[in-house]
Amino acid sequence: MNAFFDFPLVYLPEIFFAIGILFLLIEIVFLGFSTFVLFFLAIGCIATSFLLFLGTIPLAVDKALLATSLISVGSAVVLWRFLKQLTSEKNESQVDEGFVNHEFTLSETISRTSPGSYRYSSVTWQVVPYKDVALQAGMKVEVVSVEVGRFFVQEKVEEI
Repeated sequence: MNAFFDFPLVYLPEIFFAIGILFLLIEIVFLGFSTFVLFFLAIGCIATSFLLFLGTIPLAVDKALLATSLISVGSAVVLWRFLKQLTSEKNESQVDEGFVNHEFTLSETISRTSPGSYRYSSVTWQVVPYKDVALQAGMKVEVVSVEVGRFFVQEKVEEI
């Protein structure tokens, strides 16, 4: 064979390793590890690179591509359920935003249809009753839930 065409075969393990790392970087940096397609191809390329380097697979492009595809599909079958579960975990615990349990006195009467306002931490918040009841001006309330720009409050019950 011609020496020019043999050149890539000598560096075939390094080429597959570089392609695998490139796929992995694209998957993580640009796609945010969301599609997994390039991740599985990266696993296939890197594993094929090691098999080529160890001599388990002969230095031939067709054999290397076949090994890459088989390893990629195999890793997808084995890892799919675990990776899908890893990315779809939902945290259902209540987050304490730092404003919950904050107490203040209402300056105006509020209801669900007529919310009030309260200035706290250099922000004017809309104040809405947590339950569907009207809260009177001068009543001491505490924040029980927070949304963007909105405090949900209820009457503060004094403990003896």
